[in-house]
Amino acid sequence: MKKLRTNFLYNSIFQILTLIVPLITTPYVARVLGASNLGIFAYTNANINYFTILASLGFNLYAQNEIAKVRDNQIALSRVFSSVLFTRIICSMIIFLLFIIFNVFVFKSYSILYWILSLQILGVAFDVSWLFMGLEEFKKISIRNLVVKIINTFLIFVLVRSKNDLLIYAGILMVGMVISNLIIWSDVKKYVLSFEMDTSAFSGIFFASLILFLPTSAITVYTDIIRTFLGIVTTKRYVAFYVQADMLIKVIFSLITSLGTVIMPHVSNLISKGKFIQVKKLISKSFFIMTLTSLPITVLVFALSDNFIRLFLGNNFLPTSQLLKINAISIIFSAWANVLGIQYLLPIGRVKDYTLSITLPALSIFVTAPIFFKLFGVAGVMYSIVLIQISVFIIELIYLRNELEICSLFASFPKMLINSILMYFSIIIFLNLTKIHSDFFSILMGGTVGIVLYMLGCFLIEKKRKKVEKVENIL
Repeated sequence: MKKLRTNFLYNSIFQILTLIVPLITTPYVARVLGASNLGIFAYTNANINYFTILASLGFNLYAQNEIAKVRDNQIALSRVFSSVLFTRIICSMIIFLLFIIFNVFVFKSYSILYWILSLQILGVAFDVSWLFMGLEEFKKISIRNLVVKIINTFLIFVLVRSKNDLLIYAGILMVGMVISNLIIWSDVKKYVLSFEMDTSAFSGIFFASLILFLPTSAITVYTDIIRTFLGIVTTKRYVAFYVQADMLIKVIFSLITSLGTVIMPHVSNLISKGKFIQVKKLISKSFFIMTLTSLPITVLVFALSDNFIRLFLGNNFLPTSQLLKINAISIIFSAWANVLGIQYLLPIGRVKDYTLSITLPALSIFVTAPIFFKLFGVAGVMYSIVLIQISVFIIELIYLRNELEICSLFASFPKMLINSILMYFSIIIFLNLTKIHSDFFSILMGGTVGIVLYMLGCFLIEKKRKKVEKVENIL
């Protein structure tokens, strides 16, 4: 348990860094490159992501689970690592050749930008972060990413100076990503004894990863499909508005679910040892923490997004605020789905159930996005994404209704929800009474008031719960 807490700490530090870096660079980039250039970057990057996803398949989740199972046996670990690595390299090279064909014959616009962005396809081949996640060695990954992100941030401020520097911006991000994937290789030899190509394992690894391909890629794919769709039916400016709202929610969500990242390999290891009671207790605690953290963050987005977007991106990006508020609804459902799916269904081997829970809602994007876009414009696209996240959670809940104590999971939710609603109105009333003209101080003071009142409410709820338990024990 001590190692779990340590890994959570390191992963949380990295996720906080992931939150801070965009807060530093995005306002600068948005103002220097402009909405149109950011829209072009988002559109082309979405198209490249299709190839990156194909190169990745479901290797990360598969390998992470397999490494977690054999981490106490260095010979078996070396065999699993080598087999996964070589299979991954072969797949990546095939997909890169496919990209070359597309870039020559299909991607006629922004060709140079596509070549730069294609580095992420090659980067997939040599990314071995899954080894250290399976070993629960999150410190190495966090330090690696910390160093690379700091260097990237510095280079963006130094080298990206005008609207003509879009290619430089893309190059900095891609080279940083490749270096980030390569730099951790110096630690591989500490855990891997030798590299043995077991060609007979290729097909098994490929098909096992292919099974995980749909659930691991479905969410990313439908996000990229939306970017491509908007790039076709509307201007690149609206693509930028959508991307910024989507990016901000994902950054927030990655911070919330940092616990899930470290719990999954831990659960896999507990299951391999037959400790199922501990697994369910861990899932219950994780669900509680997800609820406790996601509700107030959702409230902060609703209450302060207008101020934040004006301060963060400027008045030209104000339409992003509406999209951000809509997308905020998905935070709580995504957090819950992360617990049920990533932290529980996958480690216990119910890959089919997890796959269906992700892919069936994701496929609905082809129907809901065009319909909602026609009815509500770009906001309608966000509604379709929220609907997908809710559907994923409901399906996973149905699968586990007889296996987990659902009522117990939601025992604290009503009180937390009421507490969150009071938090929202306290922020709104405070801002209306004080009439602060500065967006920065509105966010700082309004957010502080809301968080303090939320924490006070949680403290009173917990105090009352302990008092009731004490009376029950006496009786």
